[in-house]
Amino acid sequence: MTVESIFDKYLKDDNSAFFYTPVIYKDSYSYIFKNPEVIIIAENQEELFNAFGLIEAQRKIGRTGYGFMKYEAGYYLEEKFLKYRKENNTGLLKFCFFNKENVIKIKSDEIDFTSGGSV
Repeated sequence: MTVESIFDKYLKDDNSAFFYTPVIYKDSYSYIFKNPEVIIIAENQEELFNAFGLIEAQRKIGRTGYGFMKYEAGYYLEEKFLKYRKENNTGLLKFCFFNKENVIKIKSDEIDFTSGGSV
């Protein structure tokens, strides 16, 4: 499989992702996450705390996911840091969760990066 085919075939959705593990690691695998079942977004303090419960619920039912939490989200986690937050802190957290059939596992040494062209 070429890296170009991965991008062309699987990464058309904005919330799909490709995580590559270099072949320098023994028996390394890379993962394609396509078509998330659930997307959790937190834009403010209330949504941030609700998101933690929603993330845990997805984990408990066996979904796999990835996401990010901004550094600034930490200001909401302890009262002593609230004074540092800015009212325009948006996009504090975003996690995407996938059913198992939408997570593709590939041996990293089977991905061809030398096929030419640009990504």
